[in-house]
Amino acid sequence: MMRLLLAFTAAIWLKTPVEAQQVTGGPIQQIEQCVTKIGPDVLTFTFYQPLKSRNQFCEEIPETGPTIIVIDSMQDELRDMTIELRLIKATENIDSEMVWDETSLEAYLPPAKFNTGTLTYEHNFLERGKYIALIRAKDQNGSKEYNATFEFTVGETSTRELITTIFLSISALGGFWLWYRKKFNYAH
Repeated sequence: MMRLLLAFTAAIWLKTPVEAQQVTGGPIQQIEQCVTKIGPDVLTFTFYQPLKSRNQFCEEIPETGPTIIVIDSMQDELRDMTIELRLIKATENIDSEMVWDETSLEAYLPPAKFNTGTLTYEHNFLERGKYIALIRAKDQNGSKEYNATFEFTVGETSTRELITTIFLSISALGGFWLWYRKKFNYAH
């Protein structure tokens, strides 16, 4: 019976991290992307950490370190505009709202035109926490301007996975203990 408990606990430890960032798909793998509106248009975000994983991430980047950020626009309108990107380290105020100021600026990509509709930017995140991507799109004569924000976390996924795994392990041990105690008491 002890072997069964150990096998169950090991299965929990092995299974939990895999499910946290699972990318679904059939014969063709679907890429996990986040979508945000910018004016009437749509942008998709995908994060990669090629030194640590081959997975794509959306709102939760699992670890600090070099990260490639890919922002795609499907609309031609945004391809004709300049795109500016700011990455801000966010803090939470008393009301649990995400706040930031210019002193929290983590990275800045000046306005540039991306004719292909894809903006690729690499950044080395040194600190865990919550971040905000601020995107500004402007047309050539400045008559149109669209703004969007996108919130994401860095390095907090593994902490949640560990807490979940510990909780499930303690629950399994507690369940086994109750079962064993009940079985032992009935035997005598």
